[in-house]
Amino acid sequence: MSELVSKLNQWLEVQGCMKVAKESLQDCHQQMTLVKEAEAYGPSAQHPLYTLAARYTKHCCARDAQDKARAALREKIEDCEKHLNLHKVIDSLSEEFFMLIILKLW
Repeated sequence: MSELVSKLNQWLEVQGCMKVAKESLQDCHQQMTLVKEAEAYGPSAQHPLYTLAARYTKHCCARDAQDKARAALREKIEDCEKHLNLHKVIDSLSEEFFMLIILKLW
């Protein structure tokens, strides 16, 4: 009985591997269809596959510019927060100083 269970488990494992292989094969067929379609248009045509590298380069440049803008914005926010904290300290000190002057004048 245990041998039967062992063999069934092996069979299930093989079936799982076959399913993965079939899905991979299907993906490969779809990719091959895309390549054949691009070949049918010819290299002079503007098939999306021929412009993929240029579009990816533009995408990377845009992403890098976005990252740089985010970093600059974070830096500016930190700078503004520092200035805000300094103003708060100065404001509290000026209130204390003003109160001291008023008390001395009384």
